[in-house]
Amino acid sequence: TDSLKRKVWDSVVSQCGDSPEGWMALAALCLEQELSQSKKNAKDFSDSDSESEDESENKWFLLANSLDEEEDGEPAQKKRKGKEGSISSKNPTKDITMRVLRKAVQKVKTEEMVLKVTKFSTMYIDEMKARNRHRAADSCGCFLHDLMEQVAAESIYSARLAVEYATLLKQSRQRAEARKCLADYIESSPSCMNGKLWIQLAELSGEGAPGILERASTLIGVDKVEHFHVLLHLLGARMQNEYENDLFPLFERILLLAPGFRNYLTLEQDLFGIGGLADAAAQFIEYTRGRHGTASAQKVYRTILYKSTVVRDILAVDEDATLQVFSAALDVERLSQKQQKKKSHLKRLYDLIIDALGDSSLANDFRQRKCEDLVRLR
Repeated sequence: TDSLKRKVWDSVVSQCGDSPEGWMALAALCLEQELSQSKKNAKDFSDSDSESEDESENKWFLLANSLDEEEDGEPAQKKRKGKEGSISSKNPTKDITMRVLRKAVQKVKTEEMVLKVTKFSTMYIDEMKARNRHRAADSCGCFLHDLMEQVAAESIYSARLAVEYATLLKQSRQRAEARKCLADYIESSPSCMNGKLWIQLAELSGEGAPGILERASTLIGVDKVEHFHVLLHLLGARMQNEYENDLFPLFERILLLAPGFRNYLTLEQDLFGIGGLADAAAQFIEYTRGRHGTASAQKVYRTILYKSTVVRDILAVDEDATLQVFSAALDVERLSQKQQKKKSHLKRLYDLIIDALGDSSLANDFRQRKCEDLVRLR
């Protein structure tokens, strides 16, 4: 009856209240039931279920109808023909997850709720695609686009929501629209300190990336991890520019900040050819040698290995890239023109590498290479 459906809906709202977590828990429960119902359509459940099939279906049928009734503002029409999105007594849970998500943002339209709905919807899309339910995935994608377009014009719109909207547009291959989304937000909030927004805007801006990242570095406090990551991306972007000259001050600045961000030495995304501090160090040694010669490259690797304290930190989080740093430094010394000092410099460098690697097979490999290199220099 309509009265019973209203009680079901009132109970749902009462349980979820204004809590985004409550609504997401309900959505997760609905998704589980939706997938279970889909599986059941292919294979009958055993009779040993804790509740009868009719009881389970009636419970979800009432919830589904109460959602429709609340959405339409009038009693839900009986739909039995099996159309996409209609309620069927044979499949009461069809699309119920999406209806809960829509209802969540209608009832509690806050930044936190929209962020959580966006995250859940993205997971839902991936789940539907994995099950070859592409129509459901597309429907959810349209819902997200409509939601973000609507929220962008409201007071709850924030830098985090702008980043989510731009990410959604990028995934839809609308890069120009994604860039405009972020640029418009910056224009309305020029002192924005959201590092992810600036980094994503830079990635979408081609040759303008270095200038955008430079501006971001002046706005975001040096004590923030976003500042450190902006500088790493900036180094990558500037190394890609053939007209750049002296990048050593920027690299030295990164090394000075690194000890304060030991748990954040790798990047979430390799947007400008750099995956983290260790990767940046290895590439910068090679970059400097190619641009400015062996002597300048020696200055770079010695700053990394002898003057900073990052060696063991980068080795712990990115061993492969750190080994590339070691190899690049050794190559620089082998190419040095100062023959009388080459042997002592190589010995010192090998000793540091072996000490950093400790008691490992890698350390033994470098011991062997040390012996071979020093023998050749006799």
